[in-house]
Amino acid sequence: MDDGVLSIVWLAVFIAGAVVLIFLVGFIIIPAAIAGGGVLYYLNNHYWPKMKEEEKQDRTRALYQQALSCVQTKTDLRRRLQQAGITDDTLLWVASQLYDMEGLTPPDEPPVVANTIEAARYRDKLSKYIESAQPNHYREFSNEVVDILANEQATGEGIFHSKSLRTPEDIEDLIIRFYDTEDCFKELRRRLDRNYNEQKGILPTKYKGDNCQWDYLKDTPLLKMEYVERRVSLTNRTRHTHILGASGSGKSVLIEYIISRDLTGDEDNCVVLIDSQVQLIPKLADVRLNTDDVTFVNPSWNLALNLFDVGYQEMKNAGIEGERLINTTVDLLGFVLEGMMGTELSDQQKTVFQYAIQLVISIPGGNIFTFFDILAKDGHLKYGAQIKEFDENTQAFFINDFGSKEYKISRDAIRRRLQSMLRNPTFRRLFSATENKIDMYEELQDRRLILIDTNMPMLGRDASAFFGRLFIALIVQASHRRFDNRDKTFKPVYLFVDEAHEYFDAKISEILEQARKSNIGLTVAHQSISQAKEILDPLMVNTATKMVSTGYKKDAQRMAESMRTSAEAILSLPQYSFGMTARGLPFTQIRAVPDPLSNLPKRYEKYELQEVTEARYGVTSEAERSETDTEVEIDPAPEETATPEAAADLPEGSPAPKGNGAKPPPPEDPPGAPGLGDVEPI
Repeated sequence: MDDGVLSIVWLAVFIAGAVVLIFLVGFIIIPAAIAGGGVLYYLNNHYWPKMKEEEKQDRTRALYQQALSCVQTKTDLRRRLQQAGITDDTLLWVASQLYDMEGLTPPDEPPVVANTIEAARYRDKLSKYIESAQPNHYREFSNEVVDILANEQATGEGIFHSKSLRTPEDIEDLIIRFYDTEDCFKELRRRLDRNYNEQKGILPTKYKGDNCQWDYLKDTPLLKMEYVERRVSLTNRTRHTHILGASGSGKSVLIEYIISRDLTGDEDNCVVLIDSQVQLIPKLADVRLNTDDVTFVNPSWNLALNLFDVGYQEMKNAGIEGERLINTTVDLLGFVLEGMMGTELSDQQKTVFQYAIQLVISIPGGNIFTFFDILAKDGHLKYGAQIKEFDENTQAFFINDFGSKEYKISRDAIRRRLQSMLRNPTFRRLFSATENKIDMYEELQDRRLILIDTNMPMLGRDASAFFGRLFIALIVQASHRRFDNRDKTFKPVYLFVDEAHEYFDAKISEILEQARKSNIGLTVAHQSISQAKEILDPLMVNTATKMVSTGYKKDAQRMAESMRTSAEAILSLPQYSFGMTARGLPFTQIRAVPDPLSNLPKRYEKYELQEVTEARYGVTSEAERSETDTEVEIDPAPEETATPEAAADLPEGSPAPKGNGAKPPPPEDPPGAPGLGDVEPI
C-alpha cells in the first residue's frame, strides 16, 4: 500500500479516535467528572464537615458532661468553710477568688458550633477543668483553703473584734502557707513569685519599704487580707490597763462596754467603778442586780464614813505585823489627805501629816474634825492618853516639835486647806461619822458591783478628789489584807477609775504593784497627757494593756513610744475606735459596742438600792456623828507649845518639852465635836 493510502488510513483512524475520545470526554468523562466534582464538593463542604461537627459535638458534650460530673460549686466550698467556723466576709471572698484562680469555676454551656478554634479552646478548658476538679485535687485544695483561712478567722471568746495592719512577719507567714503543697495554688504562686522577684528576692521580714502589704500581695486575692482580724480579750487584767481617750473619743462607752462584759460573763468577779461625771454610774445602778450584790456609795445618801476608823487597836495588838499595817495605813491616809493640798508637800508638811494621822487613828471615834482640831493651836495637848502609848520618838515629837513655831506654818497651811473643804456641807455630813461602816475587805469579796460616785457637780473638784482617794486607799488597804491572807482564795477585782488624774499622784506605782499582788486589776483612764503628767510614766511602765484614741499629735507620739507603733497609726484611727496593745498582742484597732447596758434588765424599784444601802451603811444615831457647821479660824502662833504639866504626865525618861514653862490656855474643842474635851489632857 502506497504511502498516500496509508496516510489516509491513519488519518481516518485518528479522526475516529478523536471522535470516540470526544464522545467519551463529552458524554462520559466530563459528566462523570462533573458528577464526581459535585460529589467531592458535597463531601468536602457538607457531609464531611457535618460529620466532623457531629464528632466534635459528641466530644464536646462528652467532655462537658464529664466536667459537670466533677463540679464542686462555690456554694459547696462556702458551706465547707462555714462548717469549719470561717464566716468572715473577707475570708469568704478570698476563698472564692482562690477557687476561680485554681480553675474550678464550672464551665459555661458548650458553644453552638463545635468545630471552631474557639470550640477547640473550650474543649481544652474543659480538659483542664476536669483535671483540676478531680475529687482528689478538689479535696486537697479545699482542705488547704480551710486550714489556711481558719487561722485568719476572728475566733475565740475575746470581747473585742480587732483589726490591725498585717506586719511583715504576718505577711511572710501567710505567703509561706501557700507553698506547702505542690499541686494547688499554682497561679497564685506564680503571681507571688513575680512580686517577690520585683523586690529582688528580699523576704518581707527584711523589707525596708513603706508598703509591704502592697508590694508582696498585689494582683492576688491575698491583698484583701492586708489587715488581720481577730477576737481579742483583756488579758493580764491584774497587770492593769491604761486608757487615754480624748474628749469625744468614746472613752466612756469603752469603759461601759468592758464593765458590761465583766458583769454578764461567767467569771465570779467584783467590779468597782470610781467616777465623778454622773453619767455611767446611774446607768449601772439601774441594772437589775440583786441588792446583796451591789454597793452604791452615793454622796447624797446618809452614810457612815470615817477614813480614820481603821481598826487601830486590832493592828496594835498584832505585834510586829501590826506595826507594818499601821505604817501602811498611815501612808495610805497620807495619800488621801495630801491630795487635798493641791501641790507638792514640803518635808515639814509631810511630817505633820504623818504624825497627826497616827494620833487621830489612835483616838476612839477620831474623825476629820479630830484631825482638824489637832492641827489647831495646842490641839494635840488634850490627847495625852493616846500620845503616852506611842514610842519615845513619837512622844518626843509631839512634846517638842508638833506645836512649835517651826511647824506652825505647815500646820496652819494644812488646816486652812482642810477648812476650805469643811465649808462644803455635803463634805461635812459625809465625814462626820465616828465610825466607818464600809469594810472594803469584805465588800470586795461579797459584792459583784461597787459604785463610788465622786459626783463633782455636787461635791466640787477638791471634795470629789478627796472622796475618790479615800476609797482608793480603802481598796489598797484591803489589798494588803488579801495579800496577808494568801492561803484564802479571793475573787478577782476590776477597779475602773475614770479621770484618774483627779485621784492619783506619783504613788500610783506602789498602788499598782500592791493591787497586782492581791488579784486586783486597775483600769485607769484619762483624756490627755497634760492632765496626767505626774502619773504618766508610772502608768506607761506598770500597765500591761494600753488603749488610745486621740487627735492630738503630742499625745499620740507619747503613747506610740510605749505601744510599739507610730503616731500616724494612732492619729489615723477611725472615730470611736481605739488602738490597743497588750503583752503578746501587736497594735490593733478595736471598737466597743455602743450602749451595751441597754439590753440588760432594769431595776424595778427606783429607791430600792438607796434604802438597802442606807440601812447597811448609814448613821443610825446622832452619837455616831460628830459634825460642825461653823467655820473655824486659824489660831495665831503659840508662844510655847508644851507645859511642865504635860511633861509630868509622860513616861519617865521622855525628852523634856520646849518652852518657858508657862501653861497655855486650855484648848477649844472643834465646834460640834462632842466628847473630845473629855479625854485626858497632857
